[in-house]
Amino acid sequence: MRQLEAEPPEPRTRLSWIANLILLNQLKDPYTFDFLTLGEAAQERDLERRLVEHVQKLLLEMGAGFAFVGRQVHVEVGDEEFYGKV
Repeated sequence: MRQLEAEPPEPRTRLSWIANLILLNQLKDPYTFDFLTLGEAAQERDLERRLVEHVQKLLLEMGAGFAFVGRQVHVEVGDEEFYGKV
């Protein structure tokens, strides 16, 4: 998908640019975490914990050949370090 610039390139394309911006905003996929049964006061760590629990359960149901490595795994690529997050 092409990135929209901060300002339209020419005044005559302004309406088209604004319409595209509105359309992209309307098409964003909403995240629905109702299956996690979290309350309104839930924090990010609560969301991560419950999501990881569901992923672990799914992997167990899938059987042999699948593995859960960890919650936030340290990975080094060249001289850079990363931590994989949910």
